[in-house]
Amino acid sequence: MAKKPKIAIIGGGIAGLAAAYHLQKHNLISTVYEKRPKVGGRFSTLEVEGIYINRGALMFSKKFNPCFSEMIHELGIEYEQLQMSKFVLQDGDRLIPLNQWSIFKSGLFSLPDFLKWFRLKKLLRSLNFNFTYPDERLRRWHEMSLLKFCKKEMKLSEKMIDYFVQHYSSFAYVDPDEISVDHGLFLLSYSIPPCFSPKYRPFELLIFPKVRNTHGVHARELRHLPDVRSICSIFLYRSDGDLGAVFDNYKIIERVG
Repeated sequence: MAKKPKIAIIGGGIAGLAAAYHLQKHNLISTVYEKRPKVGGRFSTLEVEGIYINRGALMFSKKFNPCFSEMIHELGIEYEQLQMSKFVLQDGDRLIPLNQWSIFKSGLFSLPDFLKWFRLKKLLRSLNFNFTYPDERLRRWHEMSLLKFCKKEMKLSEKMIDYFVQHYSSFAYVDPDEISVDHGLFLLSYSIPPCFSPKYRPFELLIFPKVRNTHGVHARELRHLPDVRSICSIFLYRSDGDLGAVFDNYKIIERVG
């Protein structure tokens, strides 16, 4: 009888845990090594003063994340369709939901800009993000930054990039000039509903302020707690920013990205 291999998995995030799960389904036992006290990575939950903060894993798409969707079903994890109105764009004192009708009514963008955004979304729908059989267009664009692609290929204005593209690239904790087109377009695909969220994420609003602001905050998650307190956890901020311009009191607990 062939001896079963000894398998070590470095990192107990969603990728490491998923690898161990699929190996076990094939009767292969593995050992997961994780440097933190708890496993989960971006899926893990941080407890601070009785408040539970989820580190990440906002949402998934059945079309763009087929393997993840399959695993969610197998494990019986409850999820719900995410309303894009929970994602809001902050423009001064205004909060504009990131759905098409609200964006159009806001008057922030010209009609030509709005049509270019539609053209980008049409492109996203046509792309195949199954990296087992990569889309040749994504291969071709891999060496280009997302910022250059949006300017050169899609002809997006600086305003569109600052208000839209930046927010979705921040899901990877980077700016559009720091990420390749294939990865960047994958993140932008989450602007196309339907997307779904596990029910353990009870955030009420995800707020995206304008990029290059003085306070340095790019995204913050707001939810109200049963004991009347509210929590606003920050997804991405610049260490040279002025958080005091946004919050009267704040505490930096952990930098993840």
